[in-house]
Amino acid sequence: MIEGREKTNQLRGSIADILKQFFREGNTVARIGSDDFTLFFPDFDVEKAEMLKNRINEVDIKHNQSSLKETL
Repeated sequence: MIEGREKTNQLRGSIADILKQFFREGNTVARIGSDDFTLFFPDFDVEKAEMLKNRINEVDIKHNQSSLKETL
């Protein structure tokens, strides 16, 4: 069983993998706190940002569901 810092690092890696699916040249993603990330997409308006947020949430949910199956 993975615990503590190792588990935290694994979770951050999973978050990074999910976010990488949405990167394009000119976009910026930064970790600004222990578990906080900022995404900067300079050519996005509010509508595009909302769509991106929804897509990231969908991928995150799918990732969590598959991770849960692996642990059972």
